[in-house]
Amino acid sequence: DQRSCPPCSLTFLPPLGGGHRATATPSKQDTFFGHQTPLAPARFGGIAAWTELGARVGVVLTRGGDVLVFGGGALCFALRRGRWAYFPHESIITQMGSASRAVREAVYSSSLDASFAHHGACIAIIPKSRSTSNELAEILKPSDRIEGSEEPRSKLVGEHLPPRFQDADRHLRLALMNMDGAVVLRGDGEWIAVGSIVQCPGVAGKGGRFAATLALSKLGFALKVSQDGAISGFTRDGFVYGVA
Repeated sequence: DQRSCPPCSLTFLPPLGGGHRATATPSKQDTFFGHQTPLAPARFGGIAAWTELGARVGVVLTRGGDVLVFGGGALCFALRRGRWAYFPHESIITQMGSASRAVREAVYSSSLDASFAHHGACIAIIPKSRSTSNELAEILKPSDRIEGSEEPRSKLVGEHLPPRFQDADRHLRLALMNMDGAVVLRGDGEWIAVGSIVQCPGVAGKGGRFAATLALSKLGFALKVSQDGAISGFTRDGFVYGVA
């Protein structure tokens, strides 16, 4: 059921299925394929990769009503809750503290995954020099820490996860971030804690995830993803960026 549309000579192939994660190719030669890029949500990696070639633009309408625009192999814009958001990827990754590029890209890409899956998340990157500090010990319970913990959940995570966050599959990272509590990493991506309930005072008018993110940011960089999709990043100096 292909129909040509002169004069632009694009070939239209109505997607099969119920429309959930369905795609159509604009010519017989071009195909979508399984691919992941740190600059787009994993579930849309195929269409993001397709836009890497030439001056291509990909547009996705999700089941939830979001509109995503891809170009140059990355997510560029998204229409969510009636507002357009721009994603300046390089600027955001640069502002994520002094951790290695691989760690910052992995954390950022996972924040995009959580945002467009409408999962709340809290994740922090703590410099190695501060990962054993008294300040961190005050807000993380010893049983939550993976290293040396006998708590079943922490022990299981420590024994079965790759050594570093960036080495884990993105779907696994999303599942871990979706647990109650925070994911806390060292600057090289090594795990400090997963699903940790941060011990910190509340913030007037804000929820527990915001308070935990703010407390962790005092030691490095911390990022919060709200269930409505908003992403906010904080450092010791305060709020540094937000993407709605």
